[in-house]
Amino acid sequence: MKRLLVIAAMVALVGCTKTVEEMSYKERNELAKKIAAICDGQGLKPGSPQSAQCVTAEVQREVYSRRQARVREDNARMALAAGMQGMSNTYRANAAVYSQPTYRPITCTTTPRSTFVGGTPTSYQTSCY
Repeated sequence: MKRLLVIAAMVALVGCTKTVEEMSYKERNELAKKIAAICDGQGLKPGSPQSAQCVTAEVQREVYSRRQARVREDNARMALAAGMQGMSNTYRANAAVYSQPTYRPITCTTTPRSTFVGGTPTSYQTSCY
């Protein structure tokens, strides 16, 4: 149960970052407004060459950071899958070991019973341990 909680937490931490190319038209417009607000917040006049340079730099930064986030998420997913595969292999190996019957040596002793006919015992008792 504890392992399932850990796995669930890891899956939750591995988010889903959209690259700019995967964003919808509406999402791109919202991102453009945020980038414009960043450049306006730096005191650059909209439409000026400095503002255009700022927007270009911010767009490049956004594209790069989203791609890097996607790479990290993909790596985390692969690591999670490898860990789960390793856990599965361990369970399978342990199941194979513990499902095998265990053999132990058995020692038996046979002793004659007290009933004798003509000097020969008529029955025997065998005890095994």
